[in-house]
Amino acid sequence: MNKEFFWKDKLYAHLKLARISNNPTVLTNVLAGAALSGVFSEALSNSVVILLVLLMGAMSLFYTAGMYLNDVFDYKIDLKERPERPLPSGQIGINTALTLVGVFFLSGLILLAFIGLESFASGLILVAIIIFYDYWHKTNPLSHYIMALTRVMVYVTAFFAFSMEPTNKLVIAGLLLFFYVASLTFIAKSETKPDFSKYWPVLFIFLPAFYFGYQMDIEFLPVVALFLAWCLYSLTFIYRKENKNIGGGIVHLIAGISLLDAMVLASFGAIWPIIIVFLLFGLTRFFQGYIKGS
Repeated sequence: MNKEFFWKDKLYAHLKLARISNNPTVLTNVLAGAALSGVFSEALSNSVVILLVLLMGAMSLFYTAGMYLNDVFDYKIDLKERPERPLPSGQIGINTALTLVGVFFLSGLILLAFIGLESFASGLILVAIIIFYDYWHKTNPLSHYIMALTRVMVYVTAFFAFSMEPTNKLVIAGLLLFFYVASLTFIAKSETKPDFSKYWPVLFIFLPAFYFGYQMDIEFLPVVALFLAWCLYSLTFIYRKENKNIGGGIVHLIAGISLLDAMVLASFGAIWPIIIVFLLFGLTRFFQGYIKGS
């Protein structure tokens, strides 16, 4: 076998295991969480930019570790249901995956330690929640809420890098993200159940648009309209009568997390971070075309 071809296959297997296509949405979560602290209300200093980079690195490492660990715990199930995944197919060994999980978690915590005690403590809680979710997500009836909580903790961790006092805006934005992620996760886990179109979580998918649309300055309403249009488009994959594609709808909704973050940023008038979020949204959709995001 050609050595270059072998390493390309290995790299692709790791990218699949990491579900790298969804990783940019974690980076937009960091920007939104930072915005909730008010950090974008003035010109950014070099130290703030460094903190943002450290946060993005740490959260990306946590996300990747969580994806690896998810497949480790699901190994026996995937042997039967998804034998093409990197672990059951033998492309990546379980010991290798577990070693990388430890390296990623530890590296992320080290990055947070450079930021401050509050972010480090929040990061420890996030790691614990990720491990708990991965260990008990298949049969846990509340697993969609635990998944949503991991995203909220990204907001919280980023917020504490710049502010020590939680605000009402943090609580509200966290709840909106929580219900959005919980709803799409619930839909994803319900795709094999009957009468699928009757499930209620769809109402919470649109909740962020209603909230931000009500209190947003008029010049930023196009951001709300884009989020709303994207959600409607994503749900057409799930609720159409013929040729339903629930998996396709879910990956579109996952990408929509970045558009929710854009609304958070718009509520603070943070223009250049919104542009970055749109670029990361596009990157998510690009990667999702090559690497399955669910």
